Amino acid sequence: MHLWHALKMAVVEGWGGPESDAKRTWLMGVMVDMYEERPPNPQNGSVGGLDHADTEEILAQAFFDEFGAHLEDGSPRSVATQLRRAWAEAVVGDEHLSKELTAKSEKERHKKMAQFTRGEDEEIPYSGGESESGEEGDVQMDDDNTTQSTQKPPKQEKIFDDDGFEVVQKKQK
Repeated sequence: MHLWHALKMAVVEGWGGPESDAKRTWLMGVMVDMYEERPPNPQNGSVGGLDHADTEEILAQAFFDEFGAHLEDGSPRSVATQLRRAWAEAVVGDEHLSKELTAKSEKERHKKMAQFTRGEDEEIPYSGGESESGEEGDVQMDDDNTTQSTQKPPKQEKIFDDDGFEVVQKKQK
């Protein structure tokens, strides 16, 4: 799980607060415990552990709960695939994938991750009919039409939706 880019970023950037690293360790422990709760069953050929869908769901939900981010990059699915495959191979005594992932993890651990820079929170403009002072927004018109026509139109104000995302607008002519 040290190779999971989204989780590395969440820990480096402290999305889970000052205990982000401990949350990653906790998540790894939870996954191991859940896999061990369902031992292999040689009678029916089951390798035990969590199935792929449960693994993916637990990873995505834990990431959201602990780091406050909903992942839309498909990474919980790919991490679940690797975990499930490593478990299945380890059950039959093949530790090739586990050793390969551990080696990659050790190599990556010593690399410095490119810093992620968050943008400053922008104040969301109020798009109602009143100004901040509570007065109606009156527009003063110049009597001189020649100065108005040679000036550039005012820059279009950014509009944000309820989730804080900027709404893309057509350019004013």
